[in-house]
Amino acid sequence: MAIEPHVLAPEPAWVNQERRREMDQSLTKKKKYKTWTTKEDRELVRLREEGLTYKKIGEMMNRSAISVERRYKRIPL
Repeated sequence: MAIEPHVLAPEPAWVNQERRREMDQSLTKKKKYKTWTTKEDRELVRLREEGLTYKKIGEMMNRSAISVERRYKRIPL
């Protein structure tokens, strides 16, 4: 909930800090879902067969470890 300027008269010092914090939070949005490609699926399976962890694969593929694990479990082998 945004605090409109000059709603509180006189405005306490913390109001500007709160406005900046809210603006920063609104600018740092969550990443959108990135669909998996067939090529990525094949790479994921190959890397798991090599014994890499979900965390390591996630770092390599720029995805979270939980995303990698869930995708791996959905791929028909």
